[in-house]
Amino acid sequence: MKLMTKKTPTTAAEILAIFVTSLLLHEKNSVT
Repeated sequence: MKLMTKKTPTTAAEILAIFVTSLLLHEKNSVT
């Protein structure tokens, strides 16, 4: 995350989107 942040300044919205996406992916993997 830190390396990515240094390369491109991520906004709070982008971080939130990535966080939510990863959560959804984890839930999907757990369910299936």
